[in-house]
Amino acid sequence: MDALPHDPRTRDATAGMRRIDGWVALFGAAVAGLALAAAFAGSRMVRDVPMPETGDMSVVLAGRSVALPRTWLREVDGEAVELRVPLAAFGGGASGVVLVRIAPREGGAPPAERSALLYARFLSPVAASAEGGLIRREFRPGTPFEGEILYLAPPDGRAFAARCLPVRMGAARETCLAEIRSGAADITIRLAPEHLGSWQAVTRGLQRLAGS
Repeated sequence: MDALPHDPRTRDATAGMRRIDGWVALFGAAVAGLALAAAFAGSRMVRDVPMPETGDMSVVLAGRSVALPRTWLREVDGEAVELRVPLAAFGGGASGVVLVRIAPREGGAPPAERSALLYARFLSPVAASAEGGLIRREFRPGTPFEGEILYLAPPDGRAFAARCLPVRMGAARETCLAEIRSGAADITIRLAPEHLGSWQAVTRGLQRLAGS
């Protein structure tokens, strides 16, 4: 794919990150890495649980009661709900699933800010176009995220950013993790790299589901 010109705002974000103490950035990176690993481990464990019987059921999402197909429900953990939503539910005829966790909004930096705060200093300057209008950025060798790919909605990933681990044979394909904030809910999304082109339909559908 053709390389895209380096966005000035990305340079500004990277320059800003250089002013942050190195230990702060590395601590944030370590926390992000542990969270991602835990999320993917949870995905592998839950995939083996038999799906519940068919029919709709009522669940509470960020304080709202919503009727959902029983086959979507993976787990209820306190106020957090984990779902396994068919990709086709967001429109189109594509096969595959999107793994979703919807929880009450937490404090801290909005997910839209995290790509710049955590990842900017670790990215290669080379950018390429990707499906769905996304920008593909690789992490530099020798960084904590070496071998992983970051996909950003232009210009700076505030609308959408997904960090993708390599897909390993026989393992779950949902290796791309994205986070969005919608009203009173924080939403974690896991999907396969080949489904990233549907990011706009997925995020819009989940925002409606969360009531915003």
